[in-house]
Amino acid sequence: MRSISGVIATLLLLAAFTGCDNNEEAFPDAAFKACVEKRLKDYSGFDGKDYKIENDNDLEVIKILACGGGGISSIKGSERLLNVQTLALNQNQIESVEPLRHLKKLELLNIATNKIVDLEPLAEASSLRNINIMGNYVKDILPLSPLKNLRDLYVKNNCIVDASQFDTLRTAIPELSIWDEDIQDPSRCQ
Repeated sequence: MRSISGVIATLLLLAAFTGCDNNEEAFPDAAFKACVEKRLKDYSGFDGKDYKIENDNDLEVIKILACGGGGISSIKGSERLLNVQTLALNQNQIESVEPLRHLKKLELLNIATNKIVDLEPLAEASSLRNINIMGNYVKDILPLSPLKNLRDLYVKNNCIVDASQFDTLRTAIPELSIWDEDIQDPSRCQ
């Protein structure tokens, strides 16, 4: 009986270490993973080092990442891009920006033409200076109020029906310019 339990324990340990591909867990969206891998390959070509997506230290080399129009639905894994400053994720199928929550160096973010509703996770990305959310389903821009470095916000074609949000956000961030702050047809957003 003791040898069977030992075999089972060994198998469980092996499964824990080999049955799980950390790379797949970190970047579950194949299109997003491919974009990150391509960017790492670009960096590898610049300085002759072989950067790998599995290595968190290698991911730190990425400062600019453009994954627009790539059919991406999840950006899970972007939380590992600790040094990214410019991130273009426009024209995808992204619904959540949660993985961007703790990206303290992120300054420019283009998430135009996606399926985003909630901006609350961006409230902690304290270095954000420019955000393009055009063509999403955002109703509330007030979660961006803590972003004191924010200077430009592009909001056209969202679901904002309360125009007082624009003034409230400008009061919270006096240097902010809000572009295309038209009130949208609410039928688009139902």
